[in-house]
Amino acid sequence: MSVSAIELSVRVLDRRGKPLTGVRLGTRGDGSISTPTAKDGSTRIVLGQDNKPGDWVTLTIVAPDDLTFYSPWQGRIRVPPPERKEPQKIVLARKGDAALLTDPLALSGVAARATTAGFAIAHGRKLTNKERKQAIADAAVDYGLKPEDLEAALQTLSAGNGDAFGRAYAAFLRGDDDKAVGILSVLVTESSSQADAERARIAVAFSTLADIHHTHDRYAEAIKGFRRSLELKPDDPNVMDHLGLSLLATGDAAAARETFHRSAETFRKNKDRSNPMLAYALADEAIAADAAGDSTAAVKRIAEAVNVAAEISPSSAQLGVLLDDQGVLLRHYGDLDGSEKASNRAIEMIGTTEGKESADYAIALNNRALVLVTKGQLAGAEQWLREALTLLKASVGSDSLQAARAEVTLGAVLYQRGARDEAVKVLTEALAILEQHLGPDHPDVRATRADLTVVRGKS
Repeated sequence: MSVSAIELSVRVLDRRGKPLTGVRLGTRGDGSISTPTAKDGSTRIVLGQDNKPGDWVTLTIVAPDDLTFYSPWQGRIRVPPPERKEPQKIVLARKGDAALLTDPLALSGVAARATTAGFAIAHGRKLTNKERKQAIADAAVDYGLKPEDLEAALQTLSAGNGDAFGRAYAAFLRGDDDKAVGILSVLVTESSSQADAERARIAVAFSTLADIHHTHDRYAEAIKGFRRSLELKPDDPNVMDHLGLSLLATGDAAAARETFHRSAETFRKNKDRSNPMLAYALADEAIAADAAGDSTAAVKRIAEAVNVAAEISPSSAQLGVLLDDQGVLLRHYGDLDGSEKASNRAIEMIGTTEGKESADYAIALNNRALVLVTKGQLAGAEQWLREALTLLKASVGSDSLQAARAEVTLGAVLYQRGARDEAVKVLTEALAILEQHLGPDHPDVRATRADLTVVRGKS
């Protein structure tokens, strides 16, 4: 027995309430593409067979290509019950419209888009100032705006009394994480609205708050925030992936692996293979599989992640990062030639796309040095490790988790090369930073403490 597909009735308007004609909309997944909107802005979209009343669907603008959602919250709507005949209103704007910078709700949406882009760039680590500026520039391009105009508008928004959501995102993009957390914490606590648009805004606020907590190593708070976001927006694969990162950081590899898998499957369901976050979800699933001891799945998933990224762009920073991940896993499983090849490609690609001062470049150098350590080429490894550590301290900070982990490796190499005093100094510094970020009982902290005991005890 066949089930009739649901038709979604919408009416497309501009920000002044005037109908927009000739607009074609679609949805992510198996839905159809609408006919062009009529004179009154109305059209209908046939949804996929999996959609049912109460589900959320993500709209896409098929044509014309100079339009954007006036607010990103307009891009997701709930499938109405069959008895509802009134079309749902969708508000669009022309890219480059000056109102995107002056209307509080619209500017809040642009700021939210830039914030989301920033977390995608860093993918689990704290953003550098350069990456925050890049996120603003990317959002400006999406909306047809000049980056310098958007930066100026965000500066005014952050310092003023405009839309509270927008002020939080603007504060984050300008590097004031504490201010962003303060504003968002109040918003998610006080909001009680059940309106769909407001629920969508609160879902993004929860996930943004969680992302900031994660980058400051507050993983328990991050997990709570991501889960609250998914309660409001249960099919968001990006939030699923970031939840997995926080679970993995706490050592819960099994839960992380399942969450990464759900994220990747949701991207596939949405027919979103061109989304770079699918590649990240697959790579994260590979890392979680490795942590769980499943080498076959780890190698398979990381290869799939690299292939997806290469299909999107054969020379992107993301592909370089994923090749670096692949090099790490192959080294872990004894394929040193494959690891060296992947690592060399990663270093070259990241250096070309992000520059040789970036955090990702430093991490790739560090991982390449580990191949030399495994091969017993300690002199060469030490040289690479020192360069990586210098770059990490400059890009993400001397007290960052990434720098501390690089110091652990350098300390071990120094000890093996007979430089015990320097090894003690480096490992002591690393241990203090690891304890600060992870707490005294984390496995990485216990392992470093044990290493330091061995090095100190050697005369």
